[in-house]
Amino acid sequence: MIGCGSYANNAKRAASCTGNGELIRHAVAHDLHSLVAYRHLSLNEARHTILDDRFSNNPGTGGWIAIDREGNVDRVFNTAGMYRDWIRVADSVPHVAIYAGE
Repeated sequence: MIGCGSYANNAKRAASCTGNGELIRHAVAHDLHSLVAYRHLSLNEARHTILDDRFSNNPGTGGWIAIDREGNVDRVFNTAGMYRDWIRVADSVPHVAIYAGE
């Protein structure tokens, strides 16, 4: 199922999700894109909509990293750790993190 947890639109945003399957079943990567594109939500607002609407009663573990065309990065996960890295266009500084709060 390679690629099932990813979605990218070069003109708008990209997201990569991983977890125990709930993120794929709910098409979270594409939903992030759709909520921003069609409801004009920020990545952060889209995240809360997805978490509140789809995962409040669905126990699952995983997370995602998403970036929009302005270079805004959104990262969320509900596991002990999640490997992630990103570079913001504004400062070109690489960021690498594993645990919450990093």
